[in-house]
Formats: sequence, structure tokens, C-alpha cells
Amino acid sequence: MIYFNMAKLFEIDRATIGNLFKTSSFQIPDFQRDYDWDGEYSTFIDDIITSYNQQDDEYYIGTVISFKDSNGFSQVIDGQQRLTSLFILTTAYWIFLGEKKSTVTKQDSVKRILVKDDETWSSDKEDIFLLQTTDPSGQEWIENVMRTGETKEINDKSKKHNLALKKALNIFRDAEEPSELFKHIMNGIVISHVEALDFRQAYIVFERMNDRGKELTIPDKIKYILMGKHTKNIDEFRNYSQSINEKWRQVADAFKNDNDFTTFLIHYFVAFLITDSSKWIDQADAVSWFRRYWDTKKEPIPLLDDMYKKAILYNGYKEAFDNSPRPIKNDNLKYKRSYFASNIPHH
Repeated sequence: MIYFNMAKLFEIDRATIGNLFKTSSFQIPDFQRDYDWDGEYSTFIDDIITSYNQQDDEYYIGTVISFKDSNGFSQVIDGQQRLTSLFILTTAYWIFLGEKKSTVTKQDSVKRILVKDDETWSSDKEDIFLLQTTDPSGQEWIENVMRTGETKEINDKSKKHNLALKKALNIFRDAEEPSELFKHIMNGIVISHVEALDFRQAYIVFERMNDRGKELTIPDKIKYILMGKHTKNIDEFRNYSQSINEKWRQVADAFKNDNDFTTFLIHYFVAFLITDSSKWIDQADAVSWFRRYWDTKKEPIPLLDDMYKKAILYNGYKEAFDNSPRPIKNDNLKYKRSYFASNIPHH
């Protein structure tokens, strides 16, 4: 165990999945994005199988960031897609054992990972699971699977969960030695679990770790900086995060892809936020500059409202539309637009 700073604001535990799952019950807050790994899930599974086939002693899959709430649950701030995928894999093996009429002892040994039976956690629910969510649809699916052992869609949001479960189940059905594969998942897959003192510290760790990584795009990082103003506690964050996400999505949807959105953000910063007219920032500086700028600001909603208005004008200008109430093509803008587009790359 490695501790950082005298205040012990967070700790990092490098653990096997088996050890982590035996001692934890994770809860995914409803402000997290839905489970939607698609291609990443298949890659994740393929990498685990490759690691198993190569007989790797360890396969490291990254980081989970959480904080423990007053009821003993690990509230997940980052890593929910990995945790959900591993929960689904473990559940699939438990269902597989049932299909094969394995001994009750074998089935129960896996179910004890999935369903907690001690008093570590405080809850009014009948059962405490390895993974839970405050999203009602997601929780309904988890409870149904845990109580019936069936791969069944029970609501609109369960389709992707159920598809992932069926894929995982087929992996064990097709494996020559399914029990050895499961042992590798539990004992050979390694993760770094960062457990923070509270929600605010967990959020700070998440933002700074991703600032140095490659998983998040520049727009993602900017969004999380904006949301960081309301991280005093998880309830405050939950109250504000939905409106911020909705406003941010409105701006993001104005662009075809993250590259176009990133370019707009940099142009917006330079045109409207930077007071020094001689200063220019590029992609490498955008996140660190915005973090310094935002330290002195308070509310993100007015900024996002203005950003959306400017995004509409920005796209209209690029397409040679004027800014009238009902924009129409303007021939006078065509030359300006082509000049603008041809010269921007030189900045």
C-alpha cells in the first residue's frame, strides 16, 4: 500500500481482481455515463483471453478511482466500464457453472463474490451485490440476473448489459478449461484501486490522472474542469452535473467529431476568453490554460450558454451562412470562409 502526503487524502492498492472483489461492494452513481463499451468490450475480453493463452503471470488493466461512503460502499468515480465488464464476466461464470450442474460448493464460491453476506455494508436492501447502481433501470437488471441467473432483457437500458453477458457466457462455454480461465481472471488480472478520502479528493485525482493520460479527449477534460466547481460532496455534484452535461452535450452536438469540437474550443478561448490579443494557445496548452482560467470563475452554465450561441455562428460562418434569424447562404462570406479555412492551420 502506498500513501500520498501527510493528510492521507487517498491511497493506491495494486490488487488482483479476486482480492479486490472479495472485499468490496462498488456503487456506480447515476451521474456516470451508461455502460456502453461496444468495441472496447470485445477488445477487453480478447486481451484477457490472450493474456490467459500466453500464460501471463499478470495482466494490468488500469485504474479504478473511488471513495468509501458512510455506508461502506465504494462510490466509483472512474473505471465503471472496467468494473462492469469484470462483474459481467464473473456473473457469466456463475451462470455457466449452473448450466453445467457444477457442485453447489463451486457455484456458491463464485456467488459469494457477487452477493455479499456480512455486515460490512449498511443498506435497507435485501441483498448487497458486488456491483450496484443508483440508476433504477441498471439496478433492476442486476437484481434480476443475481436472483434468476438468466440472461434476460427486462428494460430498455439492459440491452447492452445483456449482450455483454451473453458474449461472456459464450467465452466460458467455448473454453477448453473454463475453470482455469476464471482463475486467471481472478488471480492474474491486476488493477490499481485508488481510494480517496472523500468525493472531492476522488474527483481531483480523477481529473489530474486523466489530464496526463490518453483516454480522455480535450473536450472531455474541459468538461470535467467545468464540473469540478461543484465537487464539495457527491450530492452537490449530482444536483449540478445533469444540467452541466446537458448544456455541454448541446454544444458538442453542434460538431461532427471531437477534432472539430476541439478546434472550436481553442478558437473560442482565444477569441472570447483570452484578454491578451497577441496570445495564442494550441492543443497541447488548451487544458492547462483553461484550468488556470477557470480557477477564478464560478458558474459554468452562463459560459456554456454563450459557447452554444457562438458554436452556431461559428458553424454558420464556416458554411457561409449569415447570422440572420433564418440563416441563408451569403455569397460575400464564401471568399472569407475559404480564406479563414486555408489560413487557420498556420496558427
